[in-house]
Amino acid sequence: MLTAGASGSGKTLLTCGILQALKNRGLNPASFKCGPDYIDPMFHTKVIGTKSRNLDTFFTGEDTLGYLLEKNSRDCDIAVMEGKNGLFARMPCRSYQDRHGNTQYSDTFFPLNANDRTAINEAVLSAYQQELEQNEAEDLEEGEDESEGLAPQM
Repeated sequence: MLTAGASGSGKTLLTCGILQALKNRGLNPASFKCGPDYIDPMFHTKVIGTKSRNLDTFFTGEDTLGYLLEKNSRDCDIAVMEGKNGLFARMPCRSYQDRHGNTQYSDTFFPLNANDRTAINEAVLSAYQQELEQNEAEDLEEGEDESEGLAPQM
């Protein structure tokens, strides 16, 4: 889950970059947006080629959220979630009974530390660089094809 302290912090840009990096590595990511937002999921959908889903704690309960997350990421390699904002937002995923019979929830977690943040930044930049190089190579090929027709005729 990617979150930030405020709107306009670049969550959607980073989420789309991570989704594209995962696709470039041959993975099949599922994408989710937390909260009632219908614009950002359209960007996710454009990147991954399948529908991005909303997970909204206001309109659904914890069990429904867990069900929707599991159902919509079932055939995927990884689920990427863009949060609304606020680093300590929780998104319950699965409930279970602890050894005392109490219902507990396995929450989505934030696995970022300095090393993880560096790895994510490098992955996003690497995917971006690969895309630039691929586009540059395609542009060069198109230029060569066009210049072949311009050779002087003898």
